[in-house]
Amino acid sequence: MAATVEHGLHRQRRGYMNPYFAKRSIVAMEPLIHERITAMLRRLDEAREAGTPISLDKAFSAMTADIITSHFFGYHYDYLSLPNLEDPVREGFKGISEMFHLTRFVNWLPLVMNAIPTSAIRRVQPAVADLLELRGSFEKNIKRILKSKDTSDPASKSVIIEALGDDRIPLKERGMDRLVDEGQVILFAGTENSARALAIGMFHLLENRAILNEVRNDLAAVRDVSDEDLTLQSLEALPYLVSLNCVMHPAFNTR
Repeated sequence: MAATVEHGLHRQRRGYMNPYFAKRSIVAMEPLIHERITAMLRRLDEAREAGTPISLDKAFSAMTADIITSHFFGYHYDYLSLPNLEDPVREGFKGISEMFHLTRFVNWLPLVMNAIPTSAIRRVQPAVADLLELRGSFEKNIKRILKSKDTSDPASKSVIIEALGDDRIPLKERGMDRLVDEGQVILFAGTENSARALAIGMFHLLENRAILNEVRNDLAAVRDVSDEDLTLQSLEALPYLVSLNCVMHPAFNTR
């Protein structure tokens, strides 16, 4: 979808994805989001107790990558458990970004790289090689699930599996390569953009004591609600968080 130039086709492909980003779909993901937030907070606690620094960029990136891979591919690699928190999604995206300007002018380069063995690419761009291996594992697992037809496997409920069997989507739009490409692009966009927004937002909360106090006063209204029961609906009822979101959203920022 991201690289689709023709307006009608782009709109059509975007329409296929809209249900998966609808509010109802996001609310259904709350148990997964809660579990991954808890895992990230555990990593922060461990770093605090050990007195060692930890990168918020990397921690948030590992968390968002886990959430998105689980939603779109049906499982995650528990990047939050990695000692250095360096997930291949974030590092691979950085590696591809470094090559993007060059490939704009040398447009045959991606075709050549696709024909080169991953072991050779690893010598030049290790992060890109890791990403290619990750993509290969996605495709391999999807084929395994389709072959086994095991509906008890959580991965069988993934967005990619659903799309492969969705008759509302034209057959030519449901090819394995195209769907894995689409999932990979969403993984890039959702991981790094979300992680960066969280990291920068956290920085400003810690930097500006007045805003932090306002947020804490707002959250006092749900102090008696356990983390597992804290929902998007309950947070949307908090006045300061709603007004802060409106001010920060580009659509409401007139300056």
